Amino acid sequence: AALLDSGAGAIRVGAGIWERIMLGMPNGCRQDAGAIGCPCKDKEELPTLSMSLETVAAFYVLGLDSGADIIVCVPPSAYVTKSQTKSDWCELAIVNGGEHHTIFDMEAVVLGLPFFRSVSVTFDAANRVVGVEPVADASSLGQAAVCSDPKNWWSTGRRFSPKRVIVALMIVTMIGSYV
Repeated sequence: AALLDSGAGAIRVGAGIWERIMLGMPNGCRQDAGAIGCPCKDKEELPTLSMSLETVAAFYVLGLDSGADIIVCVPPSAYVTKSQTKSDWCELAIVNGGEHHTIFDMEAVVLGLPFFRSVSVTFDAANRVVGVEPVADASSLGQAAVCSDPKNWWSTGRRFSPKRVIVALMIVTMIGSYV
């Protein structure tokens, strides 16, 4: 579950997502007072964060999703600042919310200012829908964000799903045993 909070100065994630983010960071990065600190000469050395948000058009069949989503890129210029106290050190606006950072029994992610610096967000109160799209002028964020699809499997345009693989293998096995 993702919560949009324009008053939060960082992206706050639960412990499980935190561990995966730490694995994707360069060597030498460590937890510093609940946030991430990394050695760097230039903040653009750090990776662009890719997030996939489901759209209203997403649907599920037998637990398999349609893959209808939008990919959002958060470039380093939106979530990294150079340290004022340490030379060659960067501070990342990503905070560990801990083990109990959940909502509706799902690990919660609070998308704060770094997210809002990277996208345009609109709210349609009548339809209770949030619209998200990349900022119109990406050059205002520094370098153009190089964004990958975090759920794209062999460029199929759909998410990798173990359930989908099992269902496909079962269907192939049934057809093979019938023939």
